[in-house]
Amino acid sequence: MEKVLVSIRCLAYNHASYIRQCLDGFVMQKTSFCFEAIVHDDASTDGTAAIIREYAEKYPNIIKPIFETENQYSKHDGSLRDIMNAACKGKYIAMCEGDDYWIDPYKLQKQVDFMEQHPDYVACFHNARVQYNNHVALFNNLEEKHHTPTEDIIKRRWFIATPSLLYRNIVLEMPEWSKEVVNGDYMMELLLAKEGKFYYMDDVMAVYRQDGQGMSSVLKRDKVNMIDRLIDLLEKMKLYYGDEYAPAFDKSIRNYQTIRDDYEKEAYFEQHPIARFFRPKTYKRMIKKKLRSIVQ
Repeated sequence: MEKVLVSIRCLAYNHASYIRQCLDGFVMQKTSFCFEAIVHDDASTDGTAAIIREYAEKYPNIIKPIFETENQYSKHDGSLRDIMNAACKGKYIAMCEGDDYWIDPYKLQKQVDFMEQHPDYVACFHNARVQYNNHVALFNNLEEKHHTPTEDIIKRRWFIATPSLLYRNIVLEMPEWSKEVVNGDYMMELLLAKEGKFYYMDDVMAVYRQDGQGMSSVLKRDKVNMIDRLIDLLEKMKLYYGDEYAPAFDKSIRNYQTIRDDYEKEAYFEQHPIARFFRPKTYKRMIKKKLRSIVQ
């Protein structure tokens, strides 16, 4: 059999409303090489697994499912990462979670062509649409089309749309604390950035959905907790990187601490509605502006 060049890493959990669109984006890819989609269903309870089985039977050379009887993500012990690392054998890994989807049939070909011609790059990503309920916007509007500095990834949590990322399947040094990290995609970006350059393509080739019901969306219901975990990750990554990027990490941590404090205040006002009468109107506008720019 032809050697797999790209392994698509797809995590699905209760994505029955979205998973068909996601899988259609995989099977429509037109490439000059062999690729596979490792689709991991994490013990869904809504029929997601049945849809994945349907596609695996129809496209057995592309869709390679993994079905769990016990949810791995909730363990926070690294088991989910280990399962996916063992299953993804390609030279490159492409990311796409079960509630996102690809819209360009040549997405993989474009990214692999670049990576094959530029061995000094560790990853590449592209522009995407952000879909939130009935609203659609572009994820990025970057001026720099080539080298993406590590500092940009540190400063902007929402710098890379997860379904746009393709990277070399290299062995990364995984700190022991990484097993408990919730923001796994962001941690992966930071670990990869330590290994080399990222390339940005302006092509809009995927849709990043923010109104999904998956794992990350569940965490977003508790914004303060999510930001606390993100700050913890940044503090650990600062030590992992050393002194070179310490100022960038410090600045990002301070920004998120400010946002966390504002969120905590907002949560208080929601719990005590009468307190809103004693708050300046500009305060609410300030909070919304900050949250819109940093936390989605």
